[in-house]
Amino acid sequence: MKLIGWTKIVAKLFWYLASNRKIGTGYITCSRSVGGAFRDIISIGVFKIFHVSVINHIHGSDLISFYKSKRWRLLKYCHRAMLNKCSENIVLTESMKFELSGILNNSVVVNNFSNISCRFIERDIETDICICYY
Repeated sequence: MKLIGWTKIVAKLFWYLASNRKIGTGYITCSRSVGGAFRDIISIGVFKIFHVSVINHIHGSDLISFYKSKRWRLLKYCHRAMLNKCSENIVLTESMKFELSGILNNSVVVNNFSNISCRFIERDIETDICICYY
């Protein structure tokens, strides 16, 4: 069932982009499994067909374990190539960035759980995006 639901989402995304609707940036969270790698490759590919920049958020360090396994070499090669087509790959720590440096060439560290308070919040009513400045 998950595959059917995901396929519908990708088809809707493809149709949305093919209908000349513009998306400035796509945001995905990277998968760390064989099935997830296929989903990542296809999702990033759809965005790239329509020249949409992609930001990939890597949540866990188990991506390294996925790449160190000896199985699925061709899939991992394609997955790494697609991740490196992303505008940025967000990681949570400098150590994750260092560990993934042999895999990804465009990692950016974004620290979560900041204790800094916002001085100004800007909200775009059309896109419903909030930006916090501190």
